[in-house]
Amino acid sequence: MADTLNYLREYGNTGLAEAPFSEVDNLAICQIAYLDFTGIVPAPGHGSVTIQQAWRRYQDLRGEEGIYGLTGMGTPLAPFVLQAMAGGKRFADARLRAFIQVMAPQRHEQFAALTLELPDGTAYVAYRGTDDSLSGWREDLMLSYEVVPAQRDALVYLRRVTQEISGRLRVGGHSKGGNLAAYAAAFLPDEARGRIAEVWCNDSPGFDRDVVDFGRLEAMADRTRLLTPEYSVVGSLMEHAVAPEFVTSSDRGIEQHSMMGWQTEGCRLARGRGILPEAIRMDAIFTQLLRERDLEGRRAFVDDIFGALEATGATTLTGYSEKGPAAIEITMAHLGTRDPTTRSQVRNLLLALVGEAVISTVVPAIGGEGALGDDEVRVGINHEAAEEVSVDKLHRRQGRRHRAKSRMAPVLAIKAMLQSEALRSAAALVAGILILANVGKDEPVLGYIMVTTVAVYSAFLLVRYITARRSGEDADPEDLAIGVVTAVPAVAVVFLRVAVSAFYNLVLGGALLVWGIKLARQGHVRSVHEFLGALHNARMLDGLLAIVLGIVVLINPMEIQAWSQAFAGTYIAWHGVWGLITR
Repeated sequence: MADTLNYLREYGNTGLAEAPFSEVDNLAICQIAYLDFTGIVPAPGHGSVTIQQAWRRYQDLRGEEGIYGLTGMGTPLAPFVLQAMAGGKRFADARLRAFIQVMAPQRHEQFAALTLELPDGTAYVAYRGTDDSLSGWREDLMLSYEVVPAQRDALVYLRRVTQEISGRLRVGGHSKGGNLAAYAAAFLPDEARGRIAEVWCNDSPGFDRDVVDFGRLEAMADRTRLLTPEYSVVGSLMEHAVAPEFVTSSDRGIEQHSMMGWQTEGCRLARGRGILPEAIRMDAIFTQLLRERDLEGRRAFVDDIFGALEATGATTLTGYSEKGPAAIEITMAHLGTRDPTTRSQVRNLLLALVGEAVISTVVPAIGGEGALGDDEVRVGINHEAAEEVSVDKLHRRQGRRHRAKSRMAPVLAIKAMLQSEALRSAAALVAGILILANVGKDEPVLGYIMVTTVAVYSAFLLVRYITARRSGEDADPEDLAIGVVTAVPAVAVVFLRVAVSAFYNLVLGGALLVWGIKLARQGHVRSVHEFLGALHNARMLDGLLAIVLGIVVLINPMEIQAWSQAFAGTYIAWHGVWGLITR
């Protein structure tokens, strides 16, 4: 299976005179539009740099994190596309210019663009697609009811480019960038519009006829190309002036939105059969949100949903997804006055948006393991100071991050549970029931459950480390260290069964103590006087009771009395029930 990087390896030293500009060249340029070229590519009216110079400066200014740490909706392979373009005569001497990047949350705008002057005398104006910011995604939905700030800036940008450079122009972008390209090209003055040779829309959303003059878009239809994968959600939004050309991807599901998985056959993209049924179902979620509302209804809905998203304190989809179930609960609570249908639609949309963010940040490479190929990309610049970089190194580095995330999964799961009032209450109820189940019994069930969980987790880490070593992969020594450390207490408990009771009761007592202190702190008590004065507060009494009970359990965990255990179980279970009732 071949992709954009394979194409650049094969045709990187083939000039445009020998192999004319292709649809895969279009993908390569749209990929590098996701890179932050601040301080690397001059702003409009301030000259230009070659692709080779841009790559050298990118390495110097962005370093390891810029090359191997790209996150958000841009593919982590974008730096390697720039590197590959710089390593062959097809693009090495092409000139980048007029880089602009705008992030203005106050007016809900995310916009970036750059221009590449090609050796054949033409130029390609590339608009960046949606990034990871909530402002960017809000602007995407705003397309359904108004001309957005990014569209206006895209038109201003293209008009300026037509004034600064001569020759034929290609205009394009990925995702929202393709929409900006189509809008800017269609609404140029007639004379400048005649210089547009092609408009490339790569899985980009369409337009609403009530918002824009569709006749202007249709006038450019003969020069517009709409490329979409078989699983297309973004590219299916609203209406296009041209029919889509379906392409195949090595990725699955919504991951196909990433261009790095799109498959190539020589100088063209491999063609697909059409949109997949599962993509149609996914698209229905967004379509339902739009078709059931007029323009003002859509505006109110978008204001509501993004106001609720921002109520969580998140500014990006990644930040939102990292908050776990608590974020969705806060969002739904913020929309508590909305009708059930709207709440259901919002929940479905949130799951879709969070899924998009997770895919772009957790998956080791958006192009998929198969799209990476078997070889490293080794087409670095020929100067001694350049550090050789490779897709293989990116794969290893992101593999380590992925393993680190999996090690933290139990901790993050507990954190998410504690952040969610409903889940916290349910967990308290279950814990109380388990404690009550142990009253009068010699072998504590809860203790065995905790020990078993620790043992399974340590075994998972040790097996993963051993498997990686045997297969010759990059085994992580942290897996071995953490696996051994967590296995020791589990093994000790297995051989000293009496320790289960102590382990169980120590955890119970410690939890009660921490819980009580937290409740006491909520009363803003800083001294003994304030403490005595706050005893009339029911929450303070509750906290004091938890502290006393925790101390009683901790004093002699080996011989805890049945009555205290029963009281602790009842106390915790009641908190769970009360939390679920009052939520």
